[in-house]
Amino acid sequence: MRYWLALVFLRDFGFEIGRWTPISLDDITKALNCTRRNAQLVIKRLVEESIIDWKSGVGRGNLPQLLLKESVHTTLIEQAKFWMNEGRADQALNLIRSKDRDQFIAEFVSQYQQQDNDQDILQIPFYRATHSLIPYEISRRTEQHIADYLYANLLRFNRDTGQLEGDLAQTWVHTGDMLEVRLRKSLKFWDGSALTAFDVKAAYESIISSNSVSRGLFLLIDEFSVVDEYTLRIHSKRLSHYLPRLMAHGALSVSKLNSDGTIVGSGAFRLAEQTDYRTLLTASPHYHGYRPWLDGVEIWNMGLSANDFQMHCDIVHGSSAPDIVDEFTQVQQWEEGCIYACLNSANNAWMKLAKHRRYIQQLLQSLPMNGVRDTIIYRRASGMTSLEPLKFGKAVDLSSVNQVPLEVLTYQLPGHIEAAENITELLCQHGLDSNLTVLPYPEFDQVERQSKADIIVSGEVFGEHKESSWLGWLLCTNTVTASLNKQLKPWFEQQVFDNLAQSDESKRVQGYQRIERELIRKAIYIPLFQCAQDMRISHKVNAMDLLTNGWIDFNQVVFEGR
Repeated sequence: MRYWLALVFLRDFGFEIGRWTPISLDDITKALNCTRRNAQLVIKRLVEESIIDWKSGVGRGNLPQLLLKESVHTTLIEQAKFWMNEGRADQALNLIRSKDRDQFIAEFVSQYQQQDNDQDILQIPFYRATHSLIPYEISRRTEQHIADYLYANLLRFNRDTGQLEGDLAQTWVHTGDMLEVRLRKSLKFWDGSALTAFDVKAAYESIISSNSVSRGLFLLIDEFSVVDEYTLRIHSKRLSHYLPRLMAHGALSVSKLNSDGTIVGSGAFRLAEQTDYRTLLTASPHYHGYRPWLDGVEIWNMGLSANDFQMHCDIVHGSSAPDIVDEFTQVQQWEEGCIYACLNSANNAWMKLAKHRRYIQQLLQSLPMNGVRDTIIYRRASGMTSLEPLKFGKAVDLSSVNQVPLEVLTYQLPGHIEAAENITELLCQHGLDSNLTVLPYPEFDQVERQSKADIIVSGEVFGEHKESSWLGWLLCTNTVTASLNKQLKPWFEQQVFDNLAQSDESKRVQGYQRIERELIRKAIYIPLFQCAQDMRISHKVNAMDLLTNGWIDFNQVVFEGR
């Protein structure tokens, strides 16, 4: 690798071809991150290959001199392409200038996609790199959608029937607050190793020993025991009615870590590669269910180049390709869930007063509509699943002015940034000095960081199963937790636990909606906007509806004409 880093140094230092240039050997050792001896060996090779000439410094204070005999640009590009073909994207991109990387990726993948290939790979441009795909670390919808295909659960929710069905489980019996699960025979991980009840328990224990946002929900399990290699017994008094549904929770997806830290799953696809620029899934030969028609799914982090890249892919978000008509079909739907703001009652002294938070709620009713700075379609929301206008009663008399600037916090998603910028501007217009902080999502999604902010702008997208979505937001979201003071936390938890005690699922869902309204009434939370999901699907792919989360089902994709 030092040889290639030396070529990068020759390209970037500013050498002119055919001209002697003084250069310190220390500069070269620093660029190559090696000893002087190793740097001298690399220089010797470059001289032997007639890439450079080299003169050692003679006399005190005289630097060595280097003469670049030919451009190294083409050599670096060809080596980068070679490494990309081998799946060594990180090494390849080290050879490309930072400003040229998006364009290099676009050209490379475009060429790759236009080649005839016996394998059917679904290719998707995306605006960012994927985050951790370890099941209990996942808290974003894209990563959860990918994980649904990388890992198996004990049970899974069938969106067509609205019922649970066995995944790893062959049978299960739910009696009172006890659930007994019997696994299928001959289950295997991606690598062909056996998957038993002990591996399922290990997945549960990983959640409990982690800082997962889902940990609080799984702490409500009183017993998670292995009867034998095929049988599990799970017991929970507080989750007695919800217990089977919990076995389909994404955090409990079954995986294991190899000694080198790589993850091994149990789903229809295996994770072949995950870098800052590409996430590649390939069909697993050891999956216990139906094999997907696709041989793989390739998600490229195109960054700002995603807009110029859409014609080379099979599925494109409408905001990245608003003008596509030919060769693509537009599929749209309103998503359940919303962009919202939480008002922290436990940080700023001024915000601890409910009347001040209610004043902010009233101001936010006049918040400009999102959609000016992107092409996503928005409408005003009054709840995760409600569009009825919010009612706050008569105007609040703001009797005292805040002395400490309020911090508005959000993460790097265009719609959330736009809403947060408008909130900051609106507050300042009304005499409330405010500052905006935008963080990468992994840094944002820390309860310790959110608890130091005053207004937190975030979003939630509900999935197919409503109760799981409500519990995911209420109990497994740092934004809500960070906004509750010491008096409100026990009240909030008791409300959720009392609601879980109801045997009727439809009444439990109504109860979660009531808790949401109480959070609005207590000025902890205010829903802002609902988003339209907008996808363009290539005519090469069979027609299909969007899932509730805005993606498509990778297991159902078929390329037409093959």
